[in-house]
Amino acid sequence: MSFNWLGVFRVGSYRAFRTFSMHELRDAKTRLATIDIELRRIGSCSIQYHPKAGGGEGAGVTMTEKRKGFSVSPDTSLGRLLQAYVALGGNPFDISMFLQPSLGVDWVVNEDGDNVMNQRQPLGGVAYPMDRDESNYRDGGLPDLGGHIPLMKNPKGRIGSKEPWANSESTAVRVRAARRWLNQSLKEKRNNIEWQIIKLMDLREQLQREKTLIQQAAGGFVTGVDLSTTMPQSYTLPNILEHVDNMFFASPDEETGLRSVDRDRLARGVYDWLMNDYAEEVYTAL
Repeated sequence: MSFNWLGVFRVGSYRAFRTFSMHELRDAKTRLATIDIELRRIGSCSIQYHPKAGGGEGAGVTMTEKRKGFSVSPDTSLGRLLQAYVALGGNPFDISMFLQPSLGVDWVVNEDGDNVMNQRQPLGGVAYPMDRDESNYRDGGLPDLGGHIPLMKNPKGRIGSKEPWANSESTAVRVRAARRWLNQSLKEKRNNIEWQIIKLMDLREQLQREKTLIQQAAGGFVTGVDLSTTMPQSYTLPNILEHVDNMFFASPDEETGLRSVDRDRLARGVYDWLMNDYAEEVYTAL
């Protein structure tokens, strides 16, 4: 496989990757424009939540799971799907919590000059599995919540130390019979549309990440591509290549200005994770 290395590699492999990556920079601006068009086509949807009573900017706002509003971009794929969903009797609050880590919190400076985190979404936009703390269920008699998501809908956190699943089978049999004749309706009027909405939001997140990665690599080097504010400039592609060039190659020749592999440095093992090419490997990148 091409370029399946990270820290330990040889000069021929690096040269092939260097050429490939620099050529790809020519498409960076076009890729960003295509992503922006796709993001506008997809749109976005989000839920607004009620804050916990008694919170404030000075102490930090904690957001509850109680919904108070729903918004979606008009004239977009998500907007049209939501219209169809509501027309079929669906409740937008039932689809997903639409948590987004990048939008889950705001940092502000309070009157005392301290940085304070205000939640904009429950759990700061991140629903994560809890650690398993044995003291919770061995000494205190509390349920073992290790691996469970700390949201209100989690039955384990609501029922407590009980283990009702074995005793619920008789009820499950009746509910299964009540649902069986509705499978097609549930699929067409709820599940399929919900799945499409969630997948489009996932695609939107992936495209936004791809956009950030392109800006990180090409920003400040390719005309029209802004430098990403999330990573230091040393992580742009040209700076990374220059860093590795200085390890592999000698200083430029005074007459030609070209740089050749510093084979003496590699032979001495100055950078022992970098390797010279054997004769059999010339012109290959494996």
